[in-house]
Amino acid sequence: MVRNLFLIVFLLQSLVALQVSAADAWPGLPPAKSLPWQNGFHTHWVDSVMESLTIEQRIAQLIMIEVRPTQDPGFAAQIERVIRRYNPGGMIFFRGGPVRQAILTNRFQAAAQTPMLVGMDAEWGPAMRLDSIVALPHKLTMGAMRGDELVHQMGLEAGRQLRRLGVHISFAPVIDVNNNPRNPVINFRSFGECKYNVTNKGLAYMRGLQDAGIIASAKHFPGHGDTHQDSHFTLPLIELSRRELDSTHIFPFRRLIQEGVHSVMVAHLKIPSLESERNLASTLSPKIVNQLLINELGFRGLIVTDALDMQGVSDHFAPGEMEVRAFLAGNDILLMPQNYSAAINAIKEAIRTGRISMDDLNFRVRKVLYYKQMMGLANHRPINVHGLVSDLNSRNAQIINNRIAKAATSLIRNENDVVPIRISPAQRIAVLSLGAETGNAFQNMLANYGTQARYSLTKAHTEQQATQMLETLKDYDLVIVGVHRNTNNVARNYGISNDNIQFLNTLAQRQKVILTLFANPYSLMAFGANALQFEGIVVAFQDGVHFEEAAAQIIYGGVGARGRLPVSVPPHFPLFRGYTTPDRQRVQFAMPEDAGVLGILLNPIDSIVQSGIDSMAFPGCQVVIIKDGKLIFNRAYGFHTYQNNQRVHPTDLYDLASLTKILGATPALMHLVDEGKIDINENIGKYLPFLLNTNIDSLDLRSILAHQARLRAWIPFYRFTMNSHQFLPNYYSTNLQDGFSTQVAENLYIKTSFADTIRRRIIEAPLL
Repeated sequence: MVRNLFLIVFLLQSLVALQVSAADAWPGLPPAKSLPWQNGFHTHWVDSVMESLTIEQRIAQLIMIEVRPTQDPGFAAQIERVIRRYNPGGMIFFRGGPVRQAILTNRFQAAAQTPMLVGMDAEWGPAMRLDSIVALPHKLTMGAMRGDELVHQMGLEAGRQLRRLGVHISFAPVIDVNNNPRNPVINFRSFGECKYNVTNKGLAYMRGLQDAGIIASAKHFPGHGDTHQDSHFTLPLIELSRRELDSTHIFPFRRLIQEGVHSVMVAHLKIPSLESERNLASTLSPKIVNQLLINELGFRGLIVTDALDMQGVSDHFAPGEMEVRAFLAGNDILLMPQNYSAAINAIKEAIRTGRISMDDLNFRVRKVLYYKQMMGLANHRPINVHGLVSDLNSRNAQIINNRIAKAATSLIRNENDVVPIRISPAQRIAVLSLGAETGNAFQNMLANYGTQARYSLTKAHTEQQATQMLETLKDYDLVIVGVHRNTNNVARNYGISNDNIQFLNTLAQRQKVILTLFANPYSLMAFGANALQFEGIVVAFQDGVHFEEAAAQIIYGGVGARGRLPVSVPPHFPLFRGYTTPDRQRVQFAMPEDAGVLGILLNPIDSIVQSGIDSMAFPGCQVVIIKDGKLIFNRAYGFHTYQNNQRVHPTDLYDLASLTKILGATPALMHLVDEGKIDINENIGKYLPFLLNTNIDSLDLRSILAHQARLRAWIPFYRFTMNSHQFLPNYYSTNLQDGFSTQVAENLYIKTSFADTIRRRIIEAPLL
């Protein structure tokens, strides 16, 4: 239950919100297969730029340089010198803040002879690399959702943010099928291990980005999911047959190519079934890039290497030769070469010797330039930094976060239907946050539904601290545990230590526990068979207020559990394990837009209430809006009395008193108004004939509802039933019996006919 009884309640039954698109008015991109690759990407702008470029500059148009801002005051000047010297085709940003990145983008674009494509690794939006921006959910989290529309909405929002930052290409989505739980580099960046789920959600995210006018780059071709090695540090070996690759890992790429993805990033992988040359990474393999990706799959968009400074490729080829091989393999963009001069000179030499044809170079340069024109760089305008941070942190991003958290959070164990909790006054419940302080969002949301004792325990707890906590919790009927502040480090079990696991296992052996993981589901593998000791297990996938609040609402039934595991967690939790529970068994805490109400329409409430307080109409109040079972507004204002001694809080309890009119009669009456059965501007006598020819039959319903009808505020009916503080026996009985059917206190029942007396005294009371 919601513990608050509200002083002022707005029950809105039919508000309709305007629909706001996550993307701005920028037109979406056409499918890649519709581009004019057959005529060599000839346009007036492309042809004119080509004529202005030297051979060295044409080669440089295929290079995307790294921009990793530092605190070194000479950093920007150094990058600018590189741009003026080589005229590179693009740049990729890695870290910093949005305003600084925008300023640097403007500076570097101004220094470039040819406008540059700007890229980012923005798999869950720019917040993956930049501070001061709301982070959108990880791919594995989205993989837990049963539908794909929210993925598309997130792609739109990420694309909108990227466009505002002056970014043109996002190296996303990751469509690797992560069917190796020990994968250290893809893992939570993947939508999961089911090729169909990965494909469908990859398509939705791709469409979202491209609908927002951003080039989507599907990665890491031909599939980086089935390995326990990281290509940043070594050349991972994929020991799968061509048939296995085709049926699982290439499958998502085939579909996205068919549906018009504009770019594909090639991984650094050793795949003997596709390339027999020793230590030749897939990035450098003509068999994988040219033969498989271009010829067999028919891809005609931008082909980008994974970063060429990664050890998976750089350990085996020197700068220069590495870039020549990448070009010969069929790549269009050489991402982050270690040595720009070596790369340009080596490709130039390969052209001189006939190893690379000039026609091939020109075709790829024209393709890059065509994409630049398509992204508006033929008429490039600087980024407006005014209001940038507020523009990036849109309300829509919060709405998407909130919706994805509720849709993805998964109930994967539910013994005896422990979730949702059935509230009993006698049940003693404790909530323990492992890794977070008390008073966090998880605990606060749980408290909206019932009473729990709150505890916290550091993840770095000692054996003594763990023993003390076990002793503290031993007498509770149910313990809800939240495991917070986790990581994505596979080697360290995602931030959950063996000591943490031992403590949790001991707790679950002794009493009923609902385990809530704000962590990667693979972390459950470390629990082994002990995971089956938990009465309930909720996987919320990642930390954050939205996920903590969603998990709490699922536990108490405000939100129905709908998520399912996007990966199998051996040995006890198979792929797509996820129990469903009924939706909204209790009030759901939601954003206004989730109830069809535009949040901005509620902004005037603050000023209206403050006006009432300032004019001393009331000392304080609480305003709550519940629509369709969703609580979308809940704020407290002012003080309990005019003496300003005690502030109003959302958790305050109120005497029902006159609230019965608002909570009971008003919603029912307004429902009749919606049905056209009552007009609140009519007199009450029209609808209650027994009031005709009384002194209140001419009062209109609107005035009565607004407490402006001059009716007496209080009539002490009980005084007519007492004499010298004693109950009169002809009015009361200590037992429920015929004629005394209405209980007014413990072991006290009033005469049934007294309701007629109350009605008569209201009718006969003189108006004020």
